[in-house]
Amino acid sequence: MITEILGIILGAIFVLFIPGYAMTHAIFKGDEIDKIERIALSFALSIASVPLILFYLNLGMGVKINLTNLIVIVFLIVASSLIIRVLRTNKMTL
Repeated sequence: MITEILGIILGAIFVLFIPGYAMTHAIFKGDEIDKIERIALSFALSIASVPLILFYLNLGMGVKINLTNLIVIVFLIVASSLIIRVLRTNKMTL
């Protein structure tokens, strides 16, 4: 019972907050927006990006929607956002 509730809470944070938070760090520099705006944008970007990417992969490429693909998509969003952030802070060009 407790493990199920903990899994739901951690899963919701993983899907509904972490990708957007990483994207806000890739888009905005550290002091451009305050913490409340970053948190609100994190939820909005996560809610917008994760389902759109999953549906595109499902309908456009025939990839099934399952837990493994969801984890991979979230990981790729976070990793690509962090790479963009590092490149922007080091003044490197893409």
